[in-house]
Amino acid sequence: QLIAEHLNLNPTDHKVLDFMQSSGPEPPMTAGRLAEISGLSSGAITGVLDRLEKGRFIRRERDPKDRRSVIIRFLPDRIPDLESAFAPIGEANARLWAEYSPSEQALIYDYFQRTFELVDREVARLKGTAPVSPAKAISESDWVAPRGDTQRGTLDFTNGMSRLLLTSGSDTELARASFDGEAPKLEHREELIRVRYPRSLLALLKSKPKRGEIRLCRAVPWQLQVNGGATELECAFRELQLEHFKLRGGAQRLTLDLGVPAARVPIEIQGGAQQLSVVRPASSAIRLRVDGGATKVELDTLKLGAVGGELQWATPGLNETQPFYDIHVHGGCVGLALSSS
Repeated sequence: QLIAEHLNLNPTDHKVLDFMQSSGPEPPMTAGRLAEISGLSSGAITGVLDRLEKGRFIRRERDPKDRRSVIIRFLPDRIPDLESAFAPIGEANARLWAEYSPSEQALIYDYFQRTFELVDREVARLKGTAPVSPAKAISESDWVAPRGDTQRGTLDFTNGMSRLLLTSGSDTELARASFDGEAPKLEHREELIRVRYPRSLLALLKSKPKRGEIRLCRAVPWQLQVNGGATELECAFRELQLEHFKLRGGAQRLTLDLGVPAARVPIEIQGGAQQLSVVRPASSAIRLRVDGGATKVELDTLKLGAVGGELQWATPGLNETQPFYDIHVHGGCVGLALSSS
């Protein structure tokens, strides 16, 4: 509350601002959506947005797709103010944490992890729904999700991701992960693996995210969904059967190394892309559509440079009744390379 006051915000304004920052730029936030996730009335959220806009934390814009709708944009100009407000307590907390031994840190981590799980179970009980269980932790930075009799897999990133390798693993484990440092929150229920990276105002102060690797069961088909954007994501899927890939919030330095498709495989990227590379087997067909223009374009042996408006391309002789990759990028692309090997 004191930090909120330091920024000339009240606690409710601060809470709503945190919701906006953690959600990422795509899809655009609306006043109605903010009211829903914050629990505020429409009148109260209007007052909050008025104050945030006056303080230059947000900007209201007309939705170009629906002029009747107003979208809310989080402005990055005030990030230095947020960083300076949180920096002293963040640095002090890091010094305090360093005073504990590794075994003491592990005990503290275990306590809070189990506390979060307890709260999740209680919330699920009150809602009358089955809770999503945490994946089995091997250590603070490693975990595994057993396959059981699962016949397919779904990997869901709820708050974006960065510096991650996704690749194929064993037939007996649904997923296994390791991170150079503390792992994000990971949950497992039946076919679903849910990954939640910390995304809040405090996350602005953290150092560059550590690298991670998630190995997915190669014996089942997979659907992947990323909400909140991706940075430095490498998907080594030559031995993995991909059914569907959807990324919302934009991508920077995304590499897709694909195997032979078993059917039409939709790959959708919303929010634009920078440095997108897609490699497929020489025998596999692909169809590409980019809305919003593209620059530095290479399509197999064809080099196009810059293309304005909408870009459409497909491998010669593509047959829509046969398996192929169907890629659609919304929001333009800077640096696009499609190739086969």
